[in-house]
Amino acid sequence: MPYPEGSIVQAMLRGYNNHSYGYGDPLNLIWLTPAKGTGLSSYSLSILALSFGQTPVMASQALTIPQGEITCLLGRSGVGKTTLLKVLAGIFPSPPETRNPKPETVTYHPQQDCLLPWCTALENVLFAARLKARRTTQEQQSIALTLLAQVGLADYAHHRPAQLSGGMRQRVALARTLFQDTPLVLMDEPFSALDYTTRTELHALTKRLLQGKTVLVVTHDPFEALTLGTHFLLLEGSPAVLNPLRRADIQQMLQGAA
Repeated sequence: MPYPEGSIVQAMLRGYNNHSYGYGDPLNLIWLTPAKGTGLSSYSLSILALSFGQTPVMASQALTIPQGEITCLLGRSGVGKTTLLKVLAGIFPSPPETRNPKPETVTYHPQQDCLLPWCTALENVLFAARLKARRTTQEQQSIALTLLAQVGLADYAHHRPAQLSGGMRQRVALARTLFQDTPLVLMDEPFSALDYTTRTELHALTKRLLQGKTVLVVTHDPFEALTLGTHFLLLEGSPAVLNPLRRADIQQMLQGAA
């Protein structure tokens, strides 16, 4: 597993590693981080094949994510969107020859908020820092408090998750993601369980606070994709393949559903 014991992904999502995902052909993930001065403006990923037991899940293909922008990955339920994201995040195991993004360069934002119930909002935001050192610095605490203020929770820093609404919990999770300050952020339908009004508020907040970062957002909602994204991908078929989408294509989806 590319994430060491004690990392935030291992601590929060240990249970996912108990799933038995197999690989028909070797899974070959090659993440090319643009070097300074090269002029490259995207991340590239090459996938040979991915299978669940004897069932092919994903076909051989390439994935390109524009750097510094939000790309939305759409697809029907069960097509493999979350599986792809968890492979990229290093949550699902991959063969020894796999080269995933380095742990310090990627943040994974799961579907559930995954807040620790015994910790306050502030302590949850600082969780990644606490994994690296037993104590957090004054500077780190100041950054975390600033982030909570940015997501509208300045007065709730010392509240525990049980004292917060679903929308407030997702705001804490967003602040936790921002605190890690990585260039690459993977988000797995983080707003799907929220009501329309709260979801709309968090869309605007997410777009503003993640500006300039490379973000891949999994969603099944075309409207959410149009609201958040500047680039779009569709995962479809069996085994699944990735195809680029235009904004006009997604608008047609919405018109067809109306």
